[in-house]
Amino acid sequence: MSNKLNTRGRVHQDEFPSLVGTFAERASQYPDRVAIEASGRAMTNRQLLDWSAYLADSLAKHGVSPSTRVVIIGPRGPAVAAAMLATLSRGGVVVPLDWSTPADRRRLMVRDSEANLIIQ
Repeated sequence: MSNKLNTRGRVHQDEFPSLVGTFAERASQYPDRVAIEASGRAMTNRQLLDWSAYLADSLAKHGVSPSTRVVIIGPRGPAVAAAMLATLSRGGVVVPLDWSTPADRRRLMVRDSEANLIIQ
């Protein structure tokens, strides 16, 4: 992979594979491998990809499109991973917030992010 610069000195975005595309490719190669494990639950690549596709369809119905900011609040695990993949697949911007952050701080961060949607 080369880092070619355009006339303004910025790297061309389309020369780099997306996170969602890379995950989908790996999931199709290794569908039954564990993608994520948390709290004693494991989810395979296929399950995570299917779940994130389902969520992406739902996000589309809620108007998520490129540059839409989506706050994702929750503990680390499959649900947050699926929500992040779904948001990115719609072209949205992930604004992750840790569930353990005090509620007042979370409210400020959500307000400051100017999020269009919150997933909890």
